Amino acid sequence: MKVNPNGTVPGLIHNDVEIYESDVVVEYLDGAFPNSCQLFPKDPAARAKARIQMANHFGKIITWFYKSLRAEKGSPEKAEFVATFLANILAWGEEPLAQAGDFFGGAEPNVVDFLVFPWLHRTEIISRSLAPELEFGKRFPKLTAWVERIRNIPSVKAILPKEENLLAFFKAYGAGVRPLPYNGGSKWPMYSGPPKDE
Repeated sequence: MKVNPNGTVPGLIHNDVEIYESDVVVEYLDGAFPNSCQLFPKDPAARAKARIQMANHFGKIITWFYKSLRAEKGSPEKAEFVATFLANILAWGEEPLAQAGDFFGGAEPNVVDFLVFPWLHRTEIISRSLAPELEFGKRFPKLTAWVERIRNIPSVKAILPKEENLLAFFKAYGAGVRPLPYNGGSKWPMYSGPPKDE
């Protein structure tokens, strides 16, 4: 809450400036560190297209992801939420990716790839283990291959949560249990990468 009044992540303090919301943080980092890897396209038209993609679809995927998880299994609401979630993935992800290439940014990943990846990465894992009826791999072959390409980027691979921890988290979340680390208990051992100094 100190950084983000909405109580959500990410949040960033840099040079005494408090910044939050994923796309805002990324844009700030692009401007603050111009000699590092740039995530927003430099071309104005490509930059505008990336913003439109995020504005129109990024939030929808997150919204329906959580609605699908929390709805009661076997209920009409669950079926409706899942159908809407899958329709959004098809319209926003599978079809545009077929035109874009290996990544939404074309030959190289950009801000759209990295901001949406966590949600489709989680969906692909959940589909393999907790909800095979989603048939992610069968429905979305291009996105499945894209998820694997992003997973294998070294900087992504180093910080990916362990699959078993993600599954435990979302299983608890779907059952209405407030999972670690948000209940004030021990830290959730989410990351498989090297430990960081406290």
